[in-house]
Amino acid sequence: MASTGAAPQEVTEFLGLKSLGFPEFNHIPIHTAEGTERLGEEYSHSDGGHSENLGIMPLLARGVKRIFVFINTKRAFKPDKKLSKTDRAASKKIAKTDLNRSVKALFVPLRNWHKLSKFSDNLVFKGGEAPLLELIELLAEKVDGKANGNPAMQALFATQKLTTIENHKFGVKADQEVEITWIYNQRSQEFENALKDKRLKEHLKEQEQDDWDPHGLDNFPHYDTFMENSGVIKLTPLQTNLLVSHSHWVASKAIASN
Repeated sequence: MASTGAAPQEVTEFLGLKSLGFPEFNHIPIHTAEGTERLGEEYSHSDGGHSENLGIMPLLARGVKRIFVFINTKRAFKPDKKLSKTDRAASKKIAKTDLNRSVKALFVPLRNWHKLSKFSDNLVFKGGEAPLLELIELLAEKVDGKANGNPAMQALFATQKLTTIENHKFGVKADQEVEITWIYNQRSQEFENALKDKRLKEHLKEQEQDDWDPHGLDNFPHYDTFMENSGVIKLTPLQTNLLVSHSHWVASKAIASN
C-alpha cells in the first residue's frame, strides 16, 4: 500500500490536532520484543524529509560502499573561518552554521524542528564533530565568501571516508566503511563565467545587490519549492533550464573527480 506524504502534518501533530485529514494508517510494527504481541500501530504519513531528507539511510542500510549525496538545500553555504578549528568555540557554532541541517544531523544531535528537544534519530557517522568540521572546512575552501551570494569558485563538492555507528531506526550496522561525495547546491563562478549570455552572466554576479530582477534569478539556484513567481509550482523556462544545466554540470564535475 502506498500513500502520498503531507508536509504540514508535522505542525498539526505538534499542535495536538493529529492528522487533521492527512494520511494515517495502522501498521504492524517492524521492531517488537520477542514474546510481545504484534499489535497494529497508527502512524501519520508526513513528508519523508521530516525524518531523513537526503536518501542516504537506505543506502547505508544496504551496505553500499560508494555514495554520491545531492544536497539540494534551499540556502547557500556561507563559510566561517572560525569553524576550521576543532576547538570549543567552533564546536558551539556547528548548529548555527549555514551547512544544511540534514547533513549536520548525520554527525551530531541537533535541536528538532520546534527546538524543544535534541533530535538524534539520524546519527550515523562515527567521530561526531571532527568529521563534520572536516566537511565544513573542505567546502569552505571552495567558496568565495567575499562575493555576492557566496558562490563556489568551481563546483561545490567534497569527498570523505567515513565509518558508521549503529542506527537501529534505519537498520544501519556499525563499523561500515563508506566513501561519500557530498554535492552541494550552490552557485559556481566557473559555471557562470562559461555562460554565453553576457547580460545573464552580469545579472548573476549582481545577485542580492538590488531589487531589479528581470530574469527571476535573484535566488538562483535556491528557488522556493512553492510560490516561486507567485504560482504554486511555476518556474519559468529560463529558471528551469539554468537549474538543470547547473545541476548537470556540478554532478559531472563531482563524478569525474572520483
